[in-house]
Amino acid sequence: MTVSSSGTGKLVTETFTYDGGRQVTVYVPPAPPEAIVFAGDGQLISQWGGVLEAADVLPTMIVGAHRPDDETLRLHEYSPVFSAERFAAHEKFLVEDVRQWVRSRFGLALPAERTAIFGVSASGELALAIGLRHPDIYGAVFCASPGGGYRPPAVIPNSLPRAYLLAGTLEPFFLENASHWAVALRDAGGDVVMTERVGSHGDALWREEFPLMVAWAFGGSSLTTRGPARSPEGDSARTAAAGTSLDTHLQERYGIEVAAVAALDLGVFRVDRRDGPSWVARVFPAGRPEADVKAEAELLEALEESGFPAERCAHEEPVSNWGGQGVLVTEFVVPAAPLRPGRSAALLGGMLGALHSRPGTRFRPGGAWHHLSFSGGPRQEIAAAGDLLDDAVSQVPARQLAMFDRLREAVDRADDCDDLPHALVHPDFVPANAIPTPDERLVLVDWTGAGRGPRLWSLGFLLWAAGAVHPRLIELAVSRYRKRVLLEPEELARLEGAIVGRPLMLDCWSFCHGRRSLAETVERMDANLELANRIAGRARQAFAAE
Repeated sequence: MTVSSSGTGKLVTETFTYDGGRQVTVYVPPAPPEAIVFAGDGQLISQWGGVLEAADVLPTMIVGAHRPDDETLRLHEYSPVFSAERFAAHEKFLVEDVRQWVRSRFGLALPAERTAIFGVSASGELALAIGLRHPDIYGAVFCASPGGGYRPPAVIPNSLPRAYLLAGTLEPFFLENASHWAVALRDAGGDVVMTERVGSHGDALWREEFPLMVAWAFGGSSLTTRGPARSPEGDSARTAAAGTSLDTHLQERYGIEVAAVAALDLGVFRVDRRDGPSWVARVFPAGRPEADVKAEAELLEALEESGFPAERCAHEEPVSNWGGQGVLVTEFVVPAAPLRPGRSAALLGGMLGALHSRPGTRFRPGGAWHHLSFSGGPRQEIAAAGDLLDDAVSQVPARQLAMFDRLREAVDRADDCDDLPHALVHPDFVPANAIPTPDERLVLVDWTGAGRGPRLWSLGFLLWAAGAVHPRLIELAVSRYRKRVLLEPEELARLEGAIVGRPLMLDCWSFCHGRRSLAETVERMDANLELANRIAGRARQAFAAE
């Protein structure tokens, strides 16, 4: 048996006699486990404990059974359609031997409501097959990008675990497989979430979704709910300290009838109503002052009064308190077909120019990415990234300290643009937050952290998003932006720093939360700076055009 560390938890690896010596790696969280996830492809998934720690979900143990080196044997173990004998042997190993060892080694035996089975790609088929066979043991199935070997059976059992399926838009084969399973399980009366993310087949897509899956099934800790999770009594969202679920809270507070609650992002839920159009509920951490949440609602109301195309508050009193957490409800914007990239870039440029033409003096400072800083602008965002790096340095091997110092120094040198002109800003004014409408316009959502801040930092991230796709999109965005706002000479001179600032902060956050290696982070830092220089040059030409 070997023991190592992962985040602030630890990894324990045991070798079993199965198949001549098969290893199982367990991530043990720093606090006593309140949930457990069993998984195939265990040498991969067991390493994701740090991601769960960063997401602040319930303390969750991960038990990962390693896969065989031979890919054919892996398929035979993970899918019942190739070799019934091999699958059955592995099923016994995973369901009986590994679970019994977990009980004896860690003293942990949780009910089905706190137990899930997880798999990605071929092991996604394993998760589905095991979950359907043993719903009394595994109350939830997490399945990402399932392969096409194991298909929905003609007769699906009456007793089903809940299921969270994921696939990327850039992996059509696996997306189709996941969609088929979602439809089949729903038709059989199952409780199913089917999520599509922009992404391709690989660890990054699956790892980032993992905390959402865990939060959906088991709930968050410290009342931070990141997805609807059924309590043992069957609530559709996790019960808060006040003893009510999110859907119950909304029904009691607003007198609406909630049909379903589904996670859209961390702390963001779509609320489908029986008595009206859908809402979005944003649940803020308990440490976020309610005054801050109300300030965000006031900003949305001001945008509505001025006719700016932003999401609208769903009620005249859109902020409520749910078990110590602020909740903001807005109208759900039903997305239409995606716009052509050129039209989207032009619209975003014009909309950002219109936003930056507003001085925003009545609003609080804003512009920081809320995952790094709840309040303030780029200066606070940069300081928060630096603090994260300072906390992470103790985990950096000595041989990588020089590389780490390069990253830390880059953050220290980051241009917060605070001495440049300020305006009303949205922290994340990029296509991901722009919802297309049937009349081929856009509506901006996710105004968390918006306020008065340096306009160049906000523009820089839009230029980054455009230039990372195609240089022509830079020209289209600038051509519409400059109809409302002309940058000052000092702003034009400092474009490079404003463009690369947010990508650097995002990469630091990903490194500190275990989503990216230090070597990859520094390599991206260098490449991003080169790209930012090219984008800035193209943008300056566009601003100078007649």
